[in-house]
Amino acid sequence: SLSGILQTGAVPQQAAVDALTVSLSTDRGPRGAYRDGEDLVISVAVNQDAYLKIYHVDVRGNTQLIWPNCFGGGDGKLSAGTLVTIPAPGDPFRFRLGAPYGTEFIKAVASTVPFEDREEDFSDLGTDSRKVITRGILL
Repeated sequence: SLSGILQTGAVPQQAAVDALTVSLSTDRGPRGAYRDGEDLVISVAVNQDAYLKIYHVDVRGNTQLIWPNCFGGGDGKLSAGTLVTIPAPGDPFRFRLGAPYGTEFIKAVASTVPFEDREEDFSDLGTDSRKVITRGILL
């Protein structure tokens, strides 16, 4: 199962009940605004056991895998109902915001099966976020 990337037409009622969903928010809530030098904190949870990848898309459209990463998250497996905070208390990194200013995105991809591959965390993966984010997904 895949959530957050593809939208399809009408879904049978039972399928909608069983659908994998991802809850993703920031410490400022929807459309949160940040000032120069402030830190961003992300919270994420899933409604069923799933594998998860979280990406940051910056103002210029550059995409980076930010979770799982070399500091935590392992293979990205997350248990249903478990809330993950990124960065977690004690992690040796922060998401400190600064120039260039503009709209940025946090995108999550979840699957009930492991992903085929894993991108290098915190490195530029290119500006075609849809292509980068769907790598390793089999439908």
